[in-house]
Formats: sequence, C-alpha cells, structure tokens
Amino acid sequence: MRDPVDSRGLLALHAVLESGSAAAAAERLEWSHPTIDHHVRKLERLLGARLLERTPRGSSPTPVGAFVGERAREILALCARLEVDVEVFRDRQEVPVRFGAVPTLGARLLPAVHARLSRLSRLGGADDGAWGASSSSSSSSARASGPRADAASHPRRDDGRASKGDAKDAAPRPADEARPARPVALEATLAEVTSLADLLDRGAIDLAVLFSIAGDRLGLGENVLVQRLYSERMFLCVRADHPVEFSADRMVGDLAELRDERWAFGVDDLDPVDSAMRALCRAAGFEADTGMRTDDYPAVLRMVASGLAVAAVPESALDDAPGGIRATPFPVSVLRRDVVLAVRAPGAAASRRAAGGRAADEVDVAANLHAEAVAAVVREVRAVARSFADSAAGADADAGAGADAG
Repeated sequence: MRDPVDSRGLLALHAVLESGSAAAAAERLEWSHPTIDHHVRKLERLLGARLLERTPRGSSPTPVGAFVGERAREILALCARLEVDVEVFRDRQEVPVRFGAVPTLGARLLPAVHARLSRLSRLGGADDGAWGASSSSSSSSARASGPRADAASHPRRDDGRASKGDAKDAAPRPADEARPARPVALEATLAEVTSLADLLDRGAIDLAVLFSIAGDRLGLGENVLVQRLYSERMFLCVRADHPVEFSADRMVGDLAELRDERWAFGVDDLDPVDSAMRALCRAAGFEADTGMRTDDYPAVLRMVASGLAVAAVPESALDDAPGGIRATPFPVSVLRRDVVLAVRAPGAAASRRAAGGRAADEVDVAANLHAEAVAAVVREVRAVARSFADSAAGADADAGAGADAG
C-alpha cells in the first residue's frame, strides 16, 4: 500500500511555486532551505514524477508540477478551514456553510436567507427536535468589497416601474419541511465574480450567487454545479439632464450618441458584463473610453449623477441610487445578467447517503451533516430568488425561465 501524501510536501511545493525558489519558500514558511528540499523531493518520490525544474535562478513547475500545485492549493485551502469549522461544530453544535455572493446580489438575498435559516433553527431539526433556546442559531458575518451608500431619493427610471426594495419585504418563510439535523452557521463573503469563482474551485466556499452572460460557466470546474436563478435587467445610466433621450426600442443605435462620453467599468478586465457592454459599443461604431474603474456601484452612480461618467448598471444596484440619474433599461435580448447559483458537488460519502447507502452515515457523519446544511442553504436561496424572478418576469420570458448556465 502506498504511503499517504504528507501535507508538508504540498505546503512546501505550494510555497516554492508562489515565491519562485526554495530559498524564498523557506523564508516564507520559516523553515530551513534543506527542509523545503526534503519535503518536495519526498513528494516527488511518492508521486513518481519530477515536480520542479531547478536552476540557479530559481524553480519553475514541470507540467506535472503545475497540476499537483493546483491540487495542493485546493487541499491546503480545505485544511485551512478545517480547524475553524470543527471548532464551530464542536463548541456551538452548528454546521458551518461558507456562502459567497456578488455585493449587489448579496445585499438583496442575504438578509432574507439569514432570516429563513434563523426561523428553521427556532423550529428545530427533523431528527432531534429543538436545537436549543437561542432565538437565532444561524450566524452570518459578511466581508463586503465596498460600502453601500444611503440615498434619500431614487433615480428616474424610464421603464415605468418604481425602484424595488430589498428582499426582506417578501415575507419569507422556509422553502419546505426538510430541515438539516443541526443549525447552520452561515459565513458570507461578498466579492466579485472572478474572486468567488476561484474560492469555489479551491473549496474555500461551498456555494455562491454569481452572475454570467449568455450561460457562460465562468471557468468553473466540473465539480461545481451551476443553475440559473433568474435574469436581471441592465440599465443605461446617464445624468438626469443628459441631452440625448434614450429609448429601449433603439438602444443599440442610441449608444452611438455616447461615443464622446467616458464610461465607468469594473476593476476586473474579465468582468462578463463589462465585456458585453464594450462589445455593444463596438457594434455601435466606437470603442468605449474608460473614465473610471471601480466595483462600488454607489460610487459609480454618484459619478454618473455628477456627469463624470455613464455606465451600464444592474437593476439591483439602483435600489440605493442617488437622485439626478436617468436609467433606461436595455432589452434583455441585448444585455442582461443571469443570476446563477454555483454549488460545489458533495463528497463521495454524502453522495452515497443521498443514494440510500448506510455506510456514509457510519463512516462520515460530519460530511453528511455538512451536505444537509449546504442543501438547506441552497433551498432557501432558491426560495428567496423566486421573489425576484417573479418581479423580473419580463426578463425571464425572454431569457427562458429555468434554463441552466451549465
């Protein structure tokens, strides 16, 4: 029987690949240079493959080394969260679930999802009755990528609809009678699409609400399941007194009137909405001139209101928009963002349990509890998303309600 992989070898390899040399890796880990070499060479012997090309100027990965390095990154991320998750599970009898969302979507969905999970914890689990006296066993801490701005008034919208409030107005109730056997400790991370996709692939989060364009899978691996929740309309936002009156019926042609304007785009060059918007500008005969880069929509809208930029903005970002803005909807056939739920596939033990196998219950109880907790969060996210899907029925009619993103 082959010896198991030593995590120290993975850690040493990862440090070499990140820092470029064994010497730099030793400094980074506060190990000695010979210790780094020992663990990398032990890993090479165990795997039967050379992982590094070593030169006097540093080390670079072989093709196999690059593959092992990616796997090492995922494994080390899971190890990093293991200790924290076990502490939560042991001390609070809660099952940690790590949830990611794009800031504009998280601000809408998370309050209602948290409220629904809290209500589930008050009702108690299906297997062992009440969980305890706490009125809210579901915990949530969010790391947001930018501040939300308070606004006293909403922008003028040329679609005949008032700006929507947030999800807490939807009178949420749990999605169905199925409940996890333990309360859920929900930890939320708010970040942009590419960052969340990376966290999903590494196993640092369990699920995420993202957006894509035209069913793009966002480069997610095969171990991540992706389903479209609903489609969100995009709005062309200009200052309220802009001389050009835009119409949704002739939006692409009207874009040519903005050839001399400066545009607000996100920080990430790979942002799918920005890429689609730039393509529309090219179709109208010009290259969009970038005037600012930020992922903070309140800041974008303030710049638009002052006349410093124009921008394509999702409907959810208009909830907290300042006055002095005219927002015209794009036809959903031209530009929309599809809100998708991406979930890491359950492990083998949980899969056997779902298929009715008893071995998983006996061998990996913690994995089963985690799979149940993730499933509970998925149900509640879908239930909350339905309220937005209903209000965006026009967008869903064109986009094809219920279609998957991959």
